Amino acid sequence: MIMIHRARGSPPKLEMEEKEAMKNKVVRKLLMVGLSSSVVLTSTVGVAAAATDTDTVVVEDSVTLDDETLAPVEDEEAPEEDITDEAEDTADTSATRTVWVKFEDEETGVILDDVLPLQIGVDDTTFHTSQITGTPEGYELCETGDVYIDNDTATVKVRKAVGTKTVWVKFEDEETGAILDDVLPLQIGANDTTFHTSQITGTPEGYELCETGDVYVDNDTAVVKVRKTTPQFEAKTVAISYQLEDGSEVAKGSITVQPYVDGEAAYYNFNTSELTDVPEGYELITVGDFDVTDTDNAVIVVKKAEAEKRNVWVSFKTEEGVILPDVALIQIEKDATQFNTSLVTVPEGYELCSVGDMTIDKDSNAITLDVRKIESTKDVIINYVDEAGNLVLTTSIKLDKDATYFNTNILTDVPYGWILANVGDIMLNEDGSATVIVRQKQYTKDIVINYVDEEGNNVFTSGIKVDIDATSINTSMLTDVPFGWELVNVGDLAIENNAVEVVVREKEYTKDIIINYVDEAGNNVYTSGMKVHKDTTSINTSMLKDVPYGWELVNVGDLTIENNAVEVVVREKEYQRDVTINYVDEEGTLIANSEIKLDMEATYFSTAMVQDMVPEGWMLANIGDVPVEKDSTATVVIRKL
Repeated sequence: MIMIHRARGSPPKLEMEEKEAMKNKVVRKLLMVGLSSSVVLTSTVGVAAAATDTDTVVVEDSVTLDDETLAPVEDEEAPEEDITDEAEDTADTSATRTVWVKFEDEETGVILDDVLPLQIGVDDTTFHTSQITGTPEGYELCETGDVYIDNDTATVKVRKAVGTKTVWVKFEDEETGAILDDVLPLQIGANDTTFHTSQITGTPEGYELCETGDVYVDNDTAVVKVRKTTPQFEAKTVAISYQLEDGSEVAKGSITVQPYVDGEAAYYNFNTSELTDVPEGYELITVGDFDVTDTDNAVIVVKKAEAEKRNVWVSFKTEEGVILPDVALIQIEKDATQFNTSLVTVPEGYELCSVGDMTIDKDSNAITLDVRKIESTKDVIINYVDEAGNLVLTTSIKLDKDATYFNTNILTDVPYGWILANVGDIMLNEDGSATVIVRQKQYTKDIVINYVDEEGNNVFTSGIKVDIDATSINTSMLTDVPFGWELVNVGDLAIENNAVEVVVREKEYTKDIIINYVDEAGNNVYTSGMKVHKDTTSINTSMLKDVPYGWELVNVGDLTIENNAVEVVVREKEYQRDVTINYVDEEGTLIANSEIKLDMEATYFSTAMVQDMVPEGWMLANIGDVPVEKDSTATVVIRKL
């Protein structure tokens, strides 16, 4: 390296020619020496201004070779053994020249003492900063690109280099306060006392940062708090198949179920009250909670929804303007403005003057219809026969004396367990009778379903219809598992003595609530209970499975839980007659009786209505529809448990 130091004071008063000649001699010798061997060259040029009128220039050149020293002497030729003709020729024909690079401090504008000789093309007027192989100690280039040369001199701007240091980042468990084994080396400025958490490129496995912002450095060490990461579980979409009780699909739907996270496990369940896409015109049979942790599908059993009804009292006025004492009750849709006279039972011996659709105000609950006496009627024998012609039952109906046919919609005494094979108009026989073809309903055996807990205690009893040869059922056929209970076992269950025992257990809820059924005056009608989740604040009336028989809900929807109790307002259903139920054993011996209320026109009822009235120690021998006799009695067969 060549270091040129200039003495402070005025510049030396040398003629330009002398300065240039001296410079050229020094450079030529340097080039020739560098071709022969490794050279350590130190040049010091000291320039001092004399106090006298005459300026003095002092030049000290020291060139050290491996075994000799060359001193520059004007017009002196290099020693033959060191400077050969070949070398001389190479120097003379060189295609490069030396440029002296100076360095300027960007901040202060001061030219530093260091000077760098740089070889460039002989005709070049610029060079690129990438050709600079070194900078003054403690400095770095602050510009890049081409640098222009002025008189074999160029100036390049530099700035003081900023150093860095390594900080060792430790991680502290936020919960336990323990320092983890992992340590992260982090490069920051040499003088920095803080760094930002965004500079941290990694954390110990299973952990995440729980603080952000500046972190203080203490003795090249810093501590950052972390916490254990929580497993992330996403919501999942469950496909819903809405099916009738016979298994036929009505519609498809879906529900998005959020996970319930317990530790590192996630559970998925939903309540049927959360379903928003129940097909229009249908209502749920299956209600309650569904666990879909291990499945993405659920079957929801529905039935056609019954339209909300209102009672209409029908009075009858004769053609003479007399109001008859008979009053009929019909039910129509709540907002209906019409009804058909087929719904009306006309007093015996009378017929409607007008039939078909009748107009009624949507807010009205009463109407008067005009009637007239039937001039004459006749009794028509109805022979119900099977499709093979075998007699099943004989009854009678009344028709106009001139009637030659009737429609099957007037038949109210189709034999129990049979259905019409043909519907519509039936022509009378020549003898005035009529033949109606019926067939047995498409099931052959009723079985009792006894839901019991794991100790064998009865929880609920229901029934289903199966093929006569069936020896077992599958739990997938069960659609009335008691609310708040779940199956202990799934799969096939054997049928024994026309009954199946299904073991259930209570779902793991955490809160019992009391259900107080009260009438509209606030009087207690019935009290029951149910189990709900500990955080539940309300229930939906669709969850109620024990509305007192003979009563109906006044309001439907969500009911608030207060002091672990819910008040449900009910009112008595409006029935027209009492029916006596005679409970007999399989030999026909009367065991007990009770009463239920039915619609005036009801000709049968389901055994589900008397399930809770069966004498203690007995059970239903048959389940399903039971016919009501004309004297308002019915017989239910029971057997001992």
